[in-house]
Amino acid sequence: MYPPLNALRAFEVVARSGSIRAASEILNVTQSSISRHVSILEGHLQRKLFYREGRGLRLTEAGEDYLLQIADAFETISNATAAIKNRSKRAQLTLSAPLSLTANWLIPRLKGFLAENTDIDIRLVEGLTFDPSKKDIDCAIEYRFQPAPELASTLLLRDEIVPLISPNHFNVLALSTLDCVKGITLIETSRRLVSWHNLLEGKHWLCQQPFFTVNHTVHALEAAQRGIGIALANRHNAHHLIDTKKLVIPFLIAPSSLPRTPRYYISVPPHRGQNKQVLKLQSWLLKESKDRPSPNN
Repeated sequence: MYPPLNALRAFEVVARSGSIRAASEILNVTQSSISRHVSILEGHLQRKLFYREGRGLRLTEAGEDYLLQIADAFETISNATAAIKNRSKRAQLTLSAPLSLTANWLIPRLKGFLAENTDIDIRLVEGLTFDPSKKDIDCAIEYRFQPAPELASTLLLRDEIVPLISPNHFNVLALSTLDCVKGITLIETSRRLVSWHNLLEGKHWLCQQPFFTVNHTVHALEAAQRGIGIALANRHNAHHLIDTKKLVIPFLIAPSSLPRTPRYYISVPPHRGQNKQVLKLQSWLLKESKDRPSPNN
């Protein structure tokens, strides 16, 4: 059974100030009220908490132990109170998105959304799909074959697979089809669902092909810029690198050569579906996906 909270507070202030009078001034109540609260707490605990010494008070051994144990609780309450009072009244939206799409497509565009919505803060977290265990996610850009039935999902971007190579590397190579990559280092992304191995399956020379493997597309694109080899990526992820001529598409892959590819969806959990800020972000993302070039600055 919890002790009376007013009695606890009175005890804590008396213990720290050393007198009933000082505690009454701090708490802005009468001395008799402080004395009564201390007596109530001693009765509840069935322990004497103070010795009288002249005009002051000294904690008993039981009082010292009790103060030590409740001190952290009062500090926690104080910190929690300060945090809630100081919390920003601005809306914060947590958006989950794949790492490479975030770095290469989303972040170059976000300045526009933030300029249009100065009362909204964006918090980005990494995720290939929506993680239902993370209750703080307001919406997610997902990379998957089909939307999850428990989410409200809308197609955002198709996965346009293209090969990418540095301009200098391209100028010294004759590349026009998939067969032309034989003997050239292929930059493979281990987390990519459509890979060089998928595209070249059945080629008798594949077992002799040199590969450079990374975990994320963002690293594959960097490696391609450095002339390590040919990367395979989503055109949307590399849009700004293509626009700025840091990477070039040496040839297009015939749709018949591609396996079924995932797509990017913007998905919202049911409890956030009517949130005005979430709807604003969703609408803006869909507008940005309509073949609008990525800004270069």
